[in-house]
Amino acid sequence: MITPPEDQDRTEKDDTMKRYAYGTAARRFTVCAVSAAALVLAAGCSVSGSSSGGGGGLQRQGAASPAPTDAAGLTAKALKTGSIPGATVTTPTGAQAPRPKDVAADKPCGPLARAVAGTALGSPEDTVFRRVTGDGLTTTVTLTVYQDEEKATAALTALSDAADACTGGFTLKVSGTEHRVTAAARELAPQGADQAMGFGITRRVGEADGTDTPEKVAVMRRGSTVVLFTTTASDGAPAPKDLAVPPAVVETQFVALA
Repeated sequence: MITPPEDQDRTEKDDTMKRYAYGTAARRFTVCAVSAAALVLAAGCSVSGSSSGGGGGLQRQGAASPAPTDAAGLTAKALKTGSIPGATVTTPTGAQAPRPKDVAADKPCGPLARAVAGTALGSPEDTVFRRVTGDGLTTTVTLTVYQDEEKATAALTALSDAADACTGGFTLKVSGTEHRVTAAARELAPQGADQAMGFGITRRVGEADGTDTPEKVAVMRRGSTVVLFTTTASDGAPAPKDLAVPPAVVETQFVALA
């Protein structure tokens, strides 16, 4: 049977559209796969403010697990022994888990001082701490949940404002011990969050001739939950030139909050 020319043209167009649709679906799948793998912290690049996960980063697929609403919910989502291969995960207490009232700084640097100290931002409902050590680095992971998304967003807005106002440094006290932040600069934030910010901090402990210690800070918000990462060299060891919040810690903890 001979296919009329007009039917043949229609068939070829249908085949072309099918191939186009298949190629588009394949490209979408690839983008999602690449985006999920892109939840890493790139340090050393400055940005002007917080970033939104709406246009890229980790793509959530399927039904999300319930968001934590209290300390028990946060604990269930927090890092555990074995979460990070080759690293040790513990629950810090005392001076290693300072409360907001243990941190004091001149206005308007208070929110940034809290981030540097690794304690909760704003006024959360509950807070859970984890401490990850490995490869010569120590990262404090501070998980907080707020009454609603508005309060969580307000906490990050206050941090952003403090970062803009306090780039030249400031003095803070953590549990009575004085620290001097001599420099604070925005850096590229992790991807995949509703909001995220990254900072490079230089901190001096003790007198004016004390030792300068670099520190990296990253903060990410998903809904009414905020996770803060602060990373330094372990046990007074010299910090590597490419110091960064370990990507494995960021990815593992943030994915657990999905």
